[in-house]
Order: sequence, then structure tokens, then C-alpha cells
Amino acid sequence: MSSIILIYIFTNLALMLLPARLFDRAWLDMGLIIADSVIITTAMVMTNLSSSHLLLFYFLIILLTTLGKGTGAVVGNGLIMVGLYLFFLLQTQGKNLMGNSGLLLQIPFLMICTIFYGVLVAQEHRKQRHILQQIKVVSEMMASSLNLRDIYKATLDAMVNLLGADTCSIMLLEPDGKTLVVQDARGLSPELIGKARQPVGEGISGRIVQDGRPILLNDFPLVTPKRSEYSSNKGIVSSVSVPLKVKDQIIGVLNMASLSKKRRFRQQDLDLLTHFAAEIATSIERAKLFDEVRSKAQEIKSAHFEVIQALAEALESKDVYTGGHARRLAIYADAIAHKAALSSQEIELLWYVAILHDVGKIAIPDAILHNTGPLTPEQWIVMKTHPEKGAMILSQIRSLAHISSYIRSHHERWDGKGYPDGLKGESIPLFSRIIAVSDTYDAVTTHRTYQQAVSQKEAVEILNRCAGHQLDPILVKYFLSALQSSDTLQKLHQESPKHHSSQS
Repeated sequence: MSSIILIYIFTNLALMLLPARLFDRAWLDMGLIIADSVIITTAMVMTNLSSSHLLLFYFLIILLTTLGKGTGAVVGNGLIMVGLYLFFLLQTQGKNLMGNSGLLLQIPFLMICTIFYGVLVAQEHRKQRHILQQIKVVSEMMASSLNLRDIYKATLDAMVNLLGADTCSIMLLEPDGKTLVVQDARGLSPELIGKARQPVGEGISGRIVQDGRPILLNDFPLVTPKRSEYSSNKGIVSSVSVPLKVKDQIIGVLNMASLSKKRRFRQQDLDLLTHFAAEIATSIERAKLFDEVRSKAQEIKSAHFEVIQALAEALESKDVYTGGHARRLAIYADAIAHKAALSSQEIELLWYVAILHDVGKIAIPDAILHNTGPLTPEQWIVMKTHPEKGAMILSQIRSLAHISSYIRSHHERWDGKGYPDGLKGESIPLFSRIIAVSDTYDAVTTHRTYQQAVSQKEAVEILNRCAGHQLDPILVKYFLSALQSSDTLQKLHQESPKHHSSQS
């Protein structure tokens, strides 16, 4: 008898320790039940115990091995026990039992029922595999999304459509870690979303945050929830709640409930939701981090824009012409950038460069800046320092230092005869070359006290002559093409140049 007990223990341990990836869990469970039943039947036969004792042992096996495995497992396990019991009777009562026609009818019935049980197991397996595949699809979608609302919607839709929840909700901890708040839900009143709160340690969700363990509940007390809380007034029959964890840190709770007696959640539902919750938590945390970064970036961008506005206003207060000139250049540069197929980020950066390209003139003496006639050679030497001075000013501002090189080079020439560094061709930064084309066009089309503005036709001829010498020929082509656009002409009309006396 002791050897049978050892075999019993060894068989159970061996089947339980087999890697789950080698066998389907349902078949492992059934194998364990059959092994237990065969061993116990053998023990009963060898010890000559009565059939009543054997039935008691079978009943205990059914009770212990089918908890949480569903009706199909209970029926199938029961049929296996009946088959083994008949085998026991055949062994103990011999040929007399073979003459029993009732028994002969029971044998094919047992075979049919066993096949039926196999079908139930296979269907359950296919259902679980389908759910896992769908959860994988949803998880991949969430992994590629940085929008919290999209993640919430995908999560709740999966809980309703795949797991059969009547009501479900996503609750996240507030920053203080003391309260859970409903972020989104299905089957709950919309009034509760964003408002319903649960203190940590209270209620099912609060206990989960406190203990860190999922909770599966069936056969709730007959409590009818308010209509404002659930879509039905039948009351909760079954519920599953699991923690949302990121690196062992709980960030919230996932809840789902059934309001129908036909749908009671089982251990496998708890396992599925726990697996799903890990993917959801990671996606939520990633999206929240993205929102924080985006918010911080927006704050920096706002501060960045304020600095640019302050510099532009300071420059315009010193020289009215330069302010209008910079805004027109921004329009020209934007037109060239679109023709050159620059990205939206590059176009935004180019706008900063256009607005601030002459910021160095803040450091130029007013006597030179407001000179109504041609500059002397000495004055030109001072005036030509404004690109370097502008670059130096911006290099001292952390948020604008990255555009200082474009400011420094906006008076370089395609043929290498520009200033301050004598750069040539494509060694001149692209943004600086765009500003050079825009600057040249605005300079010849703006009327000043010492220079008459030329017509657009003449300006086009000047640009064509400068292409390949002073200016990048490709960018000149882009600009002349953009100049024919009605949008560009409309913007230019709104920012039409007036009479000015300042130097360029």
C-alpha cells in the first residue's frame, strides 16, 4: 500500500511540474485526474475495500479536482469515475457481471460521454486560444498608441467583447497614492467617470491596491446596485478585479463584473485578465509619460516663443524697418521651405531663424543703423558684424543656441565671397541660404530713402542673375515658383513693405 501512495505522490508531482509550454493545461489537468483515479482504483482492488468506499474516494477526487474548472470538467471527470467504477466491479464480481445486459448498454454510453467530454475540452481550448489571440492584437495596438483615451477604449471593448463583462472599469491611483479614480468604464453611469473615487484599503479595488493580489468573487450577496451605477438592476453575480502593475508598482485596478447567472467568471478568466492587465499597465504608463513630456515640451516651447517675441520686439523698437523686414522674410522663407519639402519641425525652426536673423543689429549703433545715405567703409565694417553679434546673443540663450550658426551665416554667398566666414556652396547651412534668397528679394523690393524699390519683374531678373553666384540656384528656383502662388501673394500683400531708411 505504501508503494501505491508513493506512486500517487510521484505521479501528481511529475504532471504538475511538466513545463506548461509542452502540453495544453486542460489536457494536463485531465491527465492528473485519470492518474489519480487509476491509482486509487488499484489501491481499492488490492485492499479489497467495498464499492461504497471506492465511490466515496471518487467523489472526493471530483470535488477536489474540478473546483473552478467549469461544468464540462465536472461532467467529464464524473464519467471517468463511472468507467473506473465499472472496471472495479468487473474485477471484484467476475463473470456474473458480464451477463448483465444493463452493463453492456452502459459501456457504449460511457464511450460516447467520454468523447463528448473531449469535445468540450477542445472547444474550451479553442475559445481560450481565440481570446488570447485577440488580446494579443489589442495589446499590440495599445503598444503603438500614445493616446490614453484610445487605450482605455480598446481595453474596455476587449473586456466586454472577449471576456463577457457586463460592466467594467479602469481605475488609476491619484498622484498622492491614496485614492483610486475611475478613468473610463462600460455599463456605469457617465457621471461616475473621472469623479467616482475609492480610498486605498476600502472596497474591493482599494483592498487590491493595499494587498497587491487579484480578487475573483462569485455568488455575491443579493444586493441590487443602483441604476445610476450599473446598466442593469439585476445585481452583480460574479466579478474579477486585478491590479495594474508597472515594475511591481501598482498604478491602478482593472475591474469587470457579470450581472447574469449564466456568466460566472472562473480562474482562467482571472488568469487572462491578469495577463492582459500587465500589457495595459505598460501602455497606460507609456502614454502618461508621453503626455507629461508633451506638456513639459509645450511649456518650454511657450517660454521659447516668449523669448523670441521679446527679442523681436526689442529689435523692432530699435529699428521699425527690421521688424517688418523680419516678418516678410518669414513669409518668403516659409514659401521656399514648402517647395523644398521640409518637415513641419524644420519649417517652425526656420520661422525662428527668419524672425531673429537680424537680432545682432541690436548691438549696432543707432547712427549707423538709421543712416539715411550710403554707409562709409568704416561703417560697413561695423554693420557687417551684426551676424556674428546675433549669433553671440543667441548662443547665450540655451533654448535658442541651436540656431545661432544659421544667424551667423545668413550673409554668406554661394560663391564664397560673403561674410563673416567666407563659406561656399552647400557648406553654408540650408536655413542660412534660404534666408539669403528671401533677404535679397525683400531688399530690392522695399523702398528706402536711399534706394527705390524695383518691380516684381525686375526683382525676378535680379534673383536670376544672382543665382549660382550670390544665391543657391535651386532655392532661387523654389522661391520664384512659390512667388506665383496666390497664398504667398496674399500674405505679402498683408505685410506690404513701407518706406524705410534703415540699412540692411
